Amino acid sequence: MFIEIDRTSASCLALFIEMNKREVKALSTRTYRLEDPDLLRRLMQRTGDGRAVSIRGLAEAADVHHSTIGHLLTGQQETASEDLAQAIADRVGVDLAILWIQDGRTARSLRRLVMSA
Repeated sequence: MFIEIDRTSASCLALFIEMNKREVKALSTRTYRLEDPDLLRRLMQRTGDGRAVSIRGLAEAADVHHSTIGHLLTGQQETASEDLAQAIADRVGVDLAILWIQDGRTARSLRRLVMSA
């Protein structure tokens, strides 16, 4: 059985479905806590390929704004998504567990879960 709907309703429905997909992904995404910002800074000076990587270079490799890397290095931001943590570890040439400790869900993800219930 199919129901006919107008374009506006179809667009709204598509947006609603996409937002819910993002919510589910956010809830299922692991977060990681940077164990030692100074270690990351040292590893940036001599990566796995022997060359240094700048904050902007690391941000580009991880596909984030350079301020995200800066905040991690200063301690203003302590956690990152699994994808970001892995991208940073890959670029500096170390295993994920060298830099990061699995932290669990973010407070923001838990707040979304509670608000949607």
